[in-house]
Amino acid sequence: MMYRALVTGSRSFADVQALEFTIVDTWHDARQLDGDLLVVHGACYPPKRRDGKRPNRSADWLAHIVCLAYGIPEEPHPADWDSCSRLCPPKPHRRTRQDGTTYCPIAGKARNQDMVDEGAHLCIAAPQGPSYGTRDCMRRAAAAGIEVVEVTA
Repeated sequence: MMYRALVTGSRSFADVQALEFTIVDTWHDARQLDGDLLVVHGACYPPKRRDGKRPNRSADWLAHIVCLAYGIPEEPHPADWDSCSRLCPPKPHRRTRQDGTTYCPIAGKARNQDMVDEGAHLCIAAPQGPSYGTRDCMRRAAAAGIEVVEVTA
């Protein structure tokens, strides 16, 4: 059986050891039940630095790194900031970036709902501070009956 673990967390989350422990512990539990683990995350990665590498922060990026290190399959769900979704209001709501392009501010919530709608056995959450998107995903997961486990840095 494939056990789905939804990972959500702050873009500033940087405690790779805490997240690694939780993901690997969950993977171990799945293996004990003769199953395997699939990590689902929002693919919100930090921008690359000048040297071409990404800094070790963002729960999604750290989950990706842990999955690569242990050979755990992952399912990234990046938000579609350029398009609007079924959750969008009928009135104009798009916002403008500094470069003049527009984006849909609802895209993150729509992505969170899509990840929850696809189902999960567990939600591993790594919020820091307000973490509006993370806490939104946590609320949606809990409302769907998915157990939420909080990782603290």
